[in-house]
Amino acid sequence: MNSPRLLLAVLLLVSHASWLPAAELSPIELVRRFQLALALKDEPTLRRLALPDPDLAALWEGDKPAVELLNRVCMSLEKVVIQEVQATGKGPERDIVRVQRAVRGRLEPPLAVLRVQGRWRLDARPFVLMALRRLGRSPQANVGKAWEE
Repeated sequence: MNSPRLLLAVLLLVSHASWLPAAELSPIELVRRFQLALALKDEPTLRRLALPDPDLAALWEGDKPAVELLNRVCMSLEKVVIQEVQATGKGPERDIVRVQRAVRGRLEPPLAVLRVQGRWRLDARPFVLMALRRLGRSPQANVGKAWEE
């Protein structure tokens, strides 16, 4: 996508439409979609993909990135390697899968993707905490990983 007009048209389409398919996403595909929604600051999609969090709004606060920056971000997301590293059964309604991203060859801490009431959702707390630090704010609540109990 070298044309800024084409990129802008695609981004407008994505940001104003529900672009999640009706079929269930795999944990890896969910993390890929979450990364894109995070780059776009797409509130409806972030809410749909993440577990509830009292500070989730920090992910879409502020101005949306400029088209030129989004082009670079989208190209860099293509280089992120995402793999499932551990599946842990927690009963029929609460499966947990650990998914790990490798960015520029550097492994990041594993992310937790949980199946809650039949749908995979991401524990976005690590992203929320980074956003809060960037905004210079403290978390509203001390949210632990209650799903690990």
